[in-house]
Amino acid sequence: MALVAITVASFVAGKRLMTRPRSRSCDQVRRNIEQGEVMAETYSGEFYCVKCKAKREASGEVHVNDKGTRMAKAKCPVCGTNLNRILGRV
Repeated sequence: MALVAITVASFVAGKRLMTRPRSRSCDQVRRNIEQGEVMAETYSGEFYCVKCKAKREASGEVHVNDKGTRMAKAKCPVCGTNLNRILGRV
C-alpha cells in the first residue's frame, strides 16, 4: 500500500522515480576536473566548420557535458566560428 502511495504521489508531482544512473567513472572524472586535480585535455585534429562548409585542422580543449560525452571545442582558423567535435563517452 505504501509503494502505491509513493508512486501515485510521484506522478502527481510530475517527477519520475527512476532515473538513469550515471557511470561512476563519469562522476569521478567530472569531480576531479572541478577540483582542478586533472590537467585540461586537448584535442588536435579535423573539425567540420558549418560556416565554411569544409573540414579544418584545429586544436582545442576537451570538455565533458552533463551526459558524460567528451566534446572538443575550438575556433575555426579561417572565419573564427566555434567548432565542436564529439569524441565519445568518458
